[in-house]
Amino acid sequence: MLQSLIDRPELNLTARARYLCMSPHTLDNHLRFIYEVLDVNNLNAALIMAVRLGVVTVPEDEESEWQVAA
Repeated sequence: MLQSLIDRPELNLTARARYLCMSPHTLDNHLRFIYEVLDVNNLNAALIMAVRLGVVTVPEDEESEWQVAA
């Protein structure tokens, strides 16, 4: 699920839920659980932690909306 959020950063919560074929409420519940597991309190922190742990990957192409600082 986190990988899909990285792959589609332009989507808001409702559009992300639709993209994942679930309700916004269900997505919000999933995200809260992920925050708890990763010991973070927001989506950006969860995505950063997931990248650091190798759970997800960030696109490396030059046109990507994600910029990873060294």
